[in-house]
Order: sequence, then structure tokens, then C-alpha cells
Amino acid sequence: MSRLWVHSLMVMTILASAAARAESVIYIDQTGDNFVLTATQAGDGNSMGTSQTDLQFYGDDNTVTLYQSGDNNSMSAVVVGDNNTVDLKQVGSNNTTSLTCNAPGACGGNSVTAWVTGDGNSTTVTVSNSNNTLVSDLTGDNNTASISMASLGGSVSVTVAGSGNSLTFSQSGAPTTGHSATLSHTGDTGTFSVTQSGAATKTFSMTTVGNNVAVTVTQSD
Repeated sequence: MSRLWVHSLMVMTILASAAARAESVIYIDQTGDNFVLTATQAGDGNSMGTSQTDLQFYGDDNTVTLYQSGDNNSMSAVVVGDNNTVDLKQVGSNNTTSLTCNAPGACGGNSVTAWVTGDGNSTTVTVSNSNNTLVSDLTGDNNTASISMASLGGSVSVTVAGSGNSLTFSQSGAPTTGHSATLSHTGDTGTFSVTQSGAATKTFSMTTVGNNVAVTVTQSD
């Protein structure tokens, strides 16, 4: 098993080596600003965080790219800070992403992309506070994404192409030109449910194509 802890470096690139990767785990606990990190795991056990969440980023103006390709994947991340760019990418095998950025007063102006293509999928994201944007893109296989976002002035965009689908995202009462949600879908078993709620704004845009689509949207006030 390969385990790697990283603490507060300004620029870091991590690549899980072929020899170490069968049960490769990368733990990162970073504090500070203007940090640039790229971490890649290719093949076999993968992972990146947990055993109570050592994939944590505290600080502002950081750029984090986490990439996994092939085999059991996973990933889980906690972001505490403002104006960060976080890209979570998984290509192939059993997937599962997860990201939390909801510390009171410490999650604003962030840009989060959760990008998955192929196999088990999942993706759960919880983001709150102000001016955050979230893009979730799942391409094929078992899908499911659950996104809850209460961000003043934020937005969510979800694109799916095919397979098991599901998707539930809920935003809540935090406008000043907040809410908004864009869904694009193409096919397979469908079911989406979007709930946006209070103090006006809302807005929803949808493009679907086929198979067992069933959409429920509740926008409130």
C-alpha cells in the first residue's frame, strides 16, 4: 500500500507509480494560499482521501487538479476557503467522487468541476456560501449525482450522456441573483429532480433526449 501525506507546499505534482499503485492511497492536508497541486493515480486500488478525510484544502486562491484513471477509484475532498479552482476527474472503473465546501463564511467564489466518464460513477457535492459555481459532467454507465448547493450568486450545471442516470440537486434560499441550474441529458433510464427554493431568482434550463426520462422540478416562493 502506498500512502502519501502532503502538507502546505506551494507547487506539487504527484503521480502514483506503477509499483506502488495496487493499493495506492494519497492523503493530502494542505493549509495556505496560492497553492498549485496536480495529483494523478493510474490503475488498481486508487483512493486519495479518507480514514476520516485526509484530502483537505484550507486557504484561498488555490488550484487543485485530482485525476484518477482505471480501477476502483474513489476520492473525497474538503475545501475551506475562497476563490479556489478544484477539478476532480475520473476516467473508467468504479468511480465515486465527493466534495464538501460549506464551512460558514469560508467557501466563496470557488469553481468546482466534477468530471467522470465511464463505469460505476456516483458524485456527491455539497457547496454553500457565495458566488460558487459547480459543473458536473458524467458520461456513461451507472451514474447518480446528488448535488446540494446553497450559494448566494452561485450556479450549477450538470451534463449527462447515458446509462443508469438519477441526479438530484437542490439549491436553497440564497439568491441575490443566485439559483439557476442547467441540465443537459441524452439517454437511458433517467429520473432527475431539481428543487430550487426561496427569496426569488431561480431559473432552470433543460435539454433531454430519450429513454425513461421523468423530470420533477420544484421552484418555490
